[in-house]
Amino acid sequence: MRQGKSTCKEMGCTAHCVLHAIGALVSKLMKMNRSMSLRALTARLILLRIIRMKLITLHQPYASLCALGLKRNETRHWATDYRGSLLIHAAKRKPSKALLEECCRHLNPQQKELIYIKATEDLGVIVSHSTLVDCYKMTPQNIALQSQLEKSVGYWEVGRFAFLLEDLKPLRIPFKSQQGKLLSVNPTIVEQVLLCLQGGGNN
Repeated sequence: MRQGKSTCKEMGCTAHCVLHAIGALVSKLMKMNRSMSLRALTARLILLRIIRMKLITLHQPYASLCALGLKRNETRHWATDYRGSLLIHAAKRKPSKALLEECCRHLNPQQKELIYIKATEDLGVIVSHSTLVDCYKMTPQNIALQSQLEKSVGYWEVGRFAFLLEDLKPLRIPFKSQQGKLLSVNPTIVEQVLLCLQGGGNN
């Protein structure tokens, strides 16, 4: 990897800690009496608007492989300068049996069973919060370092790009999206994600 990778990791870890701290504050505000003061309500809205989150849509079973921490690199033909919170959204299309078999061939029986369940049930939902810590260009050297599992669940070719994901946390939040580049997330979804990460949501 590039020399700056360790710095990116440290930044990702710091961002994750800050996110949890802000999430705890939002959760506390949400538990306050419904007659929340205008000042507290305004503070909550400001917090939700300054938190930056992006979202990317993946087909299953790739989305669930990320959610469970089995897939750490998302491969694309385009690069991004974005670093920080990235939500993994599962597309609505149900995966074929052939695709499931291909993606699960390097998993153990327990992992395979779980992916089969998640990949066929978690459709059209946000399945994970992650931290995007790096985006690196593929070379023969870094492709050779990937595990058999990573190679089987990504499109690894010299000149393409890999998004390195860390701090993967499973979620389950219904959301309608579409495939494409990184999408900005509205404050309502940010609030739901923060509450889930604090243990008060539907994950």
